[in-house]
Amino acid sequence: MTATPLTEAAPAAPAGAARPWWDGLGAAELSELAAEMDLPELLDLAEALGPGGLAGLVLAEADLAEGVDGRDLVRLTALYDRQAKWCEGRAALALAQACDRAEDERSHDRSAQPGWALIDEAALVCGRTRHWAGRLARVGAAALERPPLAAGLGAGLMDSACADTVLRAANRLTDPEDQARVVAHGLGLASIPANHPQVRDGCERLAAKLEPGGLSRAHEAAYRERSVSYRPRAASMGVLSVYGAAHELASVRAAIEEAARAHAGRGSDPSDERTAGARQYDAFIAWFKPRPAGGAVGAGRASAPAPGKVARSRFEVLVRMDATTLLCLDDRPGLILGAGPIPAEVGRAIAQDATWRALFTDPASGRPVWASPKAFQAGLTLGPVAPQRGSGRQTAPVYPLTSPDSGGAGPPGGLGDELDSLAGTINPWGADPAGWPMEQASADSYLPGPGLRRMLAIRQARCANPACRQPHYRCEVDHIQPYDPTLPAEDQTVLLNLQHLSKGCHDLKTRHGWTCRRDPATGETIIETPDGFAVRIAPDRLD
Repeated sequence: MTATPLTEAAPAAPAGAARPWWDGLGAAELSELAAEMDLPELLDLAEALGPGGLAGLVLAEADLAEGVDGRDLVRLTALYDRQAKWCEGRAALALAQACDRAEDERSHDRSAQPGWALIDEAALVCGRTRHWAGRLARVGAAALERPPLAAGLGAGLMDSACADTVLRAANRLTDPEDQARVVAHGLGLASIPANHPQVRDGCERLAAKLEPGGLSRAHEAAYRERSVSYRPRAASMGVLSVYGAAHELASVRAAIEEAARAHAGRGSDPSDERTAGARQYDAFIAWFKPRPAGGAVGAGRASAPAPGKVARSRFEVLVRMDATTLLCLDDRPGLILGAGPIPAEVGRAIAQDATWRALFTDPASGRPVWASPKAFQAGLTLGPVAPQRGSGRQTAPVYPLTSPDSGGAGPPGGLGDELDSLAGTINPWGADPAGWPMEQASADSYLPGPGLRRMLAIRQARCANPACRQPHYRCEVDHIQPYDPTLPAEDQTVLLNLQHLSKGCHDLKTRHGWTCRRDPATGETIIETPDGFAVRIAPDRLD
């Protein structure tokens, strides 16, 4: 590893360009001028300077007195946040250089990194955890070797946690050029700006597309690390965390929520004021811990159903897999909507007990354009099975997909027949986006029916507000253009005019002046706040 200096060089101005008025001013002079500016002028100057030492001097003079405009305070918050990310990037570079100069102590290492003693020391001095300091050192070491990442950290685009996520997605690839593409993609997403989960999902999906085998290796390695951990909290409480496969944990979550709903709906005590989360917790405890006499969970808390008392019905996890992958013709990664990509063998394992629908997507935008109203049940063949390439694991091929109504008896109603019948009758990619079959889907009432809700879940797996990230099954269906009872419902309850919003975000839109609109040409949703901030959110890609 080659250490680089921590000094930053200001970008050279184009030949003949006018020099900014502050060029040549000392730090003390700039600070004095900032102290005399009103807040909007100061914010404009800080934005022009970009994150760094001079911007820090200017922001230190910001006046937070009462009466300051709310929009300016939001701008100030964003500048402080970017300055904090810049500081953390500098800290990462500093710690990485310190570790690079330290003696290699791997024979006594606890974290497989040289300079672990310095990492522990940094964690102690900063009052942070070893995990945080180790991540800081990893990000800094990668930035010293990747100039684009170092430039991104220097521009305050992302903090160490976000940068570490980008690097994890890039490092599972074997081609250095592909690794650089993932890092560049992550920096591009962060500059929009996008939040940490959005950057993570974008990089994970690009890495899975560039090298599907890398996703399989990463999944197998991560699955070996599956675990349950417990952390105590104040007031005699604690947090139980489960780390494992997304589709397996989704089934557990669905069973717990179903048990809680079943108990709440069978004439329980009207005085029971437990929240939905409390009912889910009680149901979870009831499955693993014997109930005391009387069934009390705590003071004033009613009991949950005893283990085995609630029937476990089928749950729904939305998974996208290419038909050719289900037929074992290739190993393209799949996608759990709202969770991220999965290896082909995991998708086939899910398919063994799943119901599928045909789905067409636009090859350019990745948007869903048509979903079959008919469901198909996956049937498995018996006999010898060849291992999947590079995995060492055996997976039964999944074919054919047959209609549940046929009892799995064979071809009638199979997915292949459905696709053949559609060939030549639908050309969604040549149509105007507003005329796509999926966009035209509608209901004849204010509330969408099950089919329309399913297509909305396929199109949008989370709350439309990127800062919320609530999954669709915990959201409310919102009409982007408010519903007018004097107009026909079939013209308003259409997919193009519907979105998922969590209860809190829905309240922001209906009561607090937030507005939404959708661009029919791109499918993007534009959210505008009362202070004039506008954010464009692209629909989920399914490619």
